[in-house]
Amino acid sequence: MRNRFQKVFLMATLLLCSSYGVSQESKSTRKTVMAAKNTIKVSDFGKKYDFYDVIKDIEFVPLEMTDESIVGSVSNIQFYKNFILFYDNQTRSIFIFDDKGKYIRKISRVGKGPGEYNDINDFCVHPQTGMITIATDSRKIITYSFDLKEFKEYTDVPYAIAIAQFKNGSYAITSTQKEANLYILDANMNVLHKGLANPFQYTGVSNSSFTKLGDTFLCRLPTYYNDTIYQVTPNSFRPWRVPDFEVHPDYSNPTKYLEPDPRGFKIYNCPDMRICVCVPYSETSKFITYGIQYSGKYGNSILSVLYSKKNNTVKILHLENKPFDFPLYCIGVQDDKGRIVITTDPSNILDCKITKDDPITSRIKELKKQLNEESNPVITFITYKE
Repeated sequence: MRNRFQKVFLMATLLLCSSYGVSQESKSTRKTVMAAKNTIKVSDFGKKYDFYDVIKDIEFVPLEMTDESIVGSVSNIQFYKNFILFYDNQTRSIFIFDDKGKYIRKISRVGKGPGEYNDINDFCVHPQTGMITIATDSRKIITYSFDLKEFKEYTDVPYAIAIAQFKNGSYAITSTQKEANLYILDANMNVLHKGLANPFQYTGVSNSSFTKLGDTFLCRLPTYYNDTIYQVTPNSFRPWRVPDFEVHPDYSNPTKYLEPDPRGFKIYNCPDMRICVCVPYSETSKFITYGIQYSGKYGNSILSVLYSKKNNTVKILHLENKPFDFPLYCIGVQDDKGRIVITTDPSNILDCKITKDDPITSRIKELKKQLNEESNPVITFITYKE
């Protein structure tokens, strides 16, 4: 199961296309781009960090396993009050557990009838009502009440790859449509704003596009030359941050690495570096984390960038930076306490080699007693050191 965990991230890296256009609606937003950059340097890759140099605390929530709650995989973790929601792409279901790991209910309605879907691209939860909205792979968006007793369908909407909802009921979606890659919709799915169109339709748009920051959302829409993070509100979007990669001298001249693609696009195929677009960009009041992938001299793996806003420092967490036997490159969403949230396979916990006696390892010892190889995944909450 550990290999599957690593493989999912490695296979998630998309090839990036050749051109990035900006619609008239979004040109004005470029005036507000922030100058702040977390620069990644060659020297950052040579530094190795012990587990306790990076992690302040870890909490685990093992997911209850019943006949109704056998989970294949966990993606797109969402929170509502004391509930944890996530999508399982193996069963094409959205599961709801409480914050202790007790199974509550699930949306599992694969089909072609009302309230049904073939597959789910993404989903979101209203922060106040708990209403669940799913973006399907058939250009249909469905909303469900939290108790799943009511639903409503919308069909005349842009094709949504990722979706997020604001407190006022409006939505933000990312899309691969020709006219725009980012839309803001009202509560009835009417388009309010749109922009950031790519003429080739194929950017780094993924179902990991959005992460929450206060009452806004941050949207990662990278292309081959511009890994830009946008801040999205119910009324606008604007560039927020631009990760800075000084480790590759040709990063500012990407046309050198454009290659034809069978679909008629051009793709960026640099032998030394790729931006890992299918993992979340997460930002709290203290930290920024996101994934990148380097091949060649930096090793062929996805790495996690941990940037401290307070100290203005970058730490590159390599795959081998694992004190136990589960990966430490903590690429995940954040909860309302500012913790980074990932999922851990039970085998990673069971195989842990504990060499230190402290509160973290004591928790792992107790967790081992509750798990076996067939257990559901464990939701892991990570607090970084400043």
